[in-house]
Amino acid sequence: RIGFSYNFDGQNRSNFSDSLLTQGDFTRISDQFIYGMSQSMNLQTTGALFKNILKITPSVAYRSRVNFMEISKSYNAFENTTQIDTLNRASLSHELNVNVNATTMLYTYFDFLGKNKPKMRHIMTPTIGYRYVPLINPLVAVNAGVDESLINYSPYERSLYSVGNTRESSFLTFAVNNTLELKFKSKKDTLTGFKKVRIIDQLSLGGNYNFKKDSMRLSNISMNMRVSPRDYLNFVATGSFSPYAWDTLTGKITGEYAINNDQNLGRLLNVNFSTTLLLAPKKSREKIKDEKVGRNDVWNGDLSKFGSLSEDSVLKLVVVVGMCWFAEVV
Repeated sequence: RIGFSYNFDGQNRSNFSDSLLTQGDFTRISDQFIYGMSQSMNLQTTGALFKNILKITPSVAYRSRVNFMEISKSYNAFENTTQIDTLNRASLSHELNVNVNATTMLYTYFDFLGKNKPKMRHIMTPTIGYRYVPLINPLVAVNAGVDESLINYSPYERSLYSVGNTRESSFLTFAVNNTLELKFKSKKDTLTGFKKVRIIDQLSLGGNYNFKKDSMRLSNISMNMRVSPRDYLNFVATGSFSPYAWDTLTGKITGEYAINNDQNLGRLLNVNFSTTLLLAPKKSREKIKDEKVGRNDVWNGDLSKFGSLSEDSVLKLVVVVGMCWFAEVV
């Protein structure tokens, strides 16, 4: 249950004009090269609580980079600009982040009356986690801007490997994914006697809350939905939702929540739609069908486990609306 991975990367990269090749000026070509090394290590494990109902996944990621070039910024009084000097020397930078996630799966089954005995399953997968990124590579603050104004910069801005965590972060992450499937008896399926239809492949929401920010700590909420009416056709919709209020004249986002400004829960920022059509020969279509049968096996395994539960662990609900149906909620 412990996973460890190690990655090493080394590069020697150059950007130069092709005229230097025709001129044979290899000295200037060699001056354009930048090189460095990067290594990363990840350690992860998985645990369970409450008889495997809640999965806990802690992980630690460490990354170090060796660059042989960095920059230094200073104030140029003659031109009233920022002067940038290149320093050809070896320097080592580090990155570290610690994560822990907790997730579970909630199953809801709906049995419908009818000769085909249709059954619908709703799977909800909520996930909550925490991520901490310590401040290891702070930005350099110097009076090197116009009129000697204060600027902040990273010495690795032009290096081969830039540094990502230039500030401390403390995130609470959250997400929830939903899947909806329908299963009913079918004479066409001679293997299992049932046919399964995926109504919604994925319907997910996610975001994070940054405790280290001064304002607007809650991020935008990302939304994703994927529907596959056929094995060879799917539709994907993605979007983002802002929980913050906005100026009705300029559209600029303010720092307070929209619900506190009588603007409901927020506003939709963008939506993207895409579709994929798979054109495949008969042999490939048969492989796709085999994968679908494998998903049916998972469905049947879940139903067997569900059927073995005792009366005390099952909540039964019976509703009559037009036709009779009942739902059993684990």
